[in-house]
Amino acid sequence: MEQREIVLKLDIESKQMVCRLLNKHLEELLKKAEVQHTFAQLLIAHEVDRTNYILDQLNSQWTKVLPFTLSNQQESGGLTQ
Repeated sequence: MEQREIVLKLDIESKQMVCRLLNKHLEELLKKAEVQHTFAQLLIAHEVDRTNYILDQLNSQWTKVLPFTLSNQQESGGLTQ
């Protein structure tokens, strides 16, 4: 299976929603894996690995972008304290 880099351009709220959905998907996969037979467990484990990979990509990209984005919003008055 090939791995592709995912590039998303979303606002902070959308990014948080995507992460919550992926985490929920991951939890559901882990619950399914508990009751499945060996082959299904392997397929679910692969899907869990892919989901974790996507979450890792999102986190690494967003930690690079978010500090810059937040500092720009504060300077322009976009964020209230």
